[in-house]
Amino acid sequence: MSDVNKTLELVIATAKSNKVSFTSLTYTNAEGEKATHLINLNATYEKAKAKDIATLEKIVDSSLESEILIQAKNELLASLIKPNENLSKGQINAYTHINGALKYHNETKDLYMFGLVAKKKVLSEGVYKETNKRALTIAKDKIKKDYKLKTATYKQFKISRFAKVSLFGETIEFQIEE
Repeated sequence: MSDVNKTLELVIATAKSNKVSFTSLTYTNAEGEKATHLINLNATYEKAKAKDIATLEKIVDSSLESEILIQAKNELLASLIKPNENLSKGQINAYTHINGALKYHNETKDLYMFGLVAKKKVLSEGVYKETNKRALTIAKDKIKKDYKLKTATYKQFKISRFAKVSLFGETIEFQIEE
């Protein structure tokens, strides 16, 4: 068994024990940005979703500046109340869930960590392409930011892009196989 597999087994065993609440990790995203993240692995996405629903329901349409913001608010609310069932089923079937924070992709064999980003410090900037976001997507992003929606602070990290992970104050180095 390789050192990488032993390390993954250690992370999985530690996570299954549910003793880990916060994890610090250094992560390089697909655009090359390298950042240290403090992740709350025990934060409950369902609670965040319920708070966001309550927040969005309190927003009075007349308080929004444009029709596109009203549409964005309504679509965000609808997606939180009733997520796409086909997408949800596909996600369930594609992964083996280890706990609320870790899941293993059955086909690609990648491990993913999901949690609430409590803190992020960028170590080196990435190269981001100019996006061609539609006006509705920009409006949704604005509402998420302006109303501090909790679900927007949850992120998923692919284990193969980790440089370093700390659990219980111990540092576990991941060697990325290219």
